[in-house]
Amino acid sequence: MMAKKTKMYKGGIDVGGKKAKYCRMRLAEPSKFDPRSFRVKKIKEGVRLIVGCPKGKYCESCKRFAKCKVGLRAQSLLKAKKAGFCPVFRAERVYKDVY
Repeated sequence: MMAKKTKMYKGGIDVGGKKAKYCRMRLAEPSKFDPRSFRVKKIKEGVRLIVGCPKGKYCESCKRFAKCKVGLRAQSLLKAKKAGFCPVFRAERVYKDVY
């Protein structure tokens, strides 16, 4: 099942539909990642990070927990909507919240 296309705003921000629980800030194009490698990591309450393995670096036959040869990379940052609105994303704060 393919993800529904949504409008991307300036800076790679996607607010989703009315029923969406999260706003997404795209950090890298999803086409640069192997589609089998995407994972969602919970950073803290209301903040999640989508990570993936770059194309050509995913090893299907490798050990269970070491399938990405170069380590996972951040693809998107998700923040929970508050009262139906997206919190403001500030570029200088994105990496401080994540790392």
